[in-house]
Amino acid sequence: MNWIYDRGSYVLKASDGTTTVLRTKQPALLYNARSGQLYRHGDYDRVIKYAARMRLELTVVGRVQEALDIVVFTSTRFSLVELNRCVSETGYCLVLQERISRQ
Repeated sequence: MNWIYDRGSYVLKASDGTTTVLRTKQPALLYNARSGQLYRHGDYDRVIKYAARMRLELTVVGRVQEALDIVVFTSTRFSLVELNRCVSETGYCLVLQERISRQ
């Protein structure tokens, strides 16, 4: 999958490059702040709901620290290079997180 920018929206394309999977004004990344593992990416509203369910489920089973490590990052000005690297490279979310925290 690959994110592109088209007519004011972020568009997630399937691997074939022609099929549109998702179109959104505000993409989001859901990942683990310790490991950098990407859990989900997509439309902000869907990702934030998924994160809330994930945090609740982890807390209920006693995995509170893991629930606290869940991060949702969003922007209306994502660099496509950075966004696609987060999706394609394991742990790259941490690189982006570090870069942003230094700004």
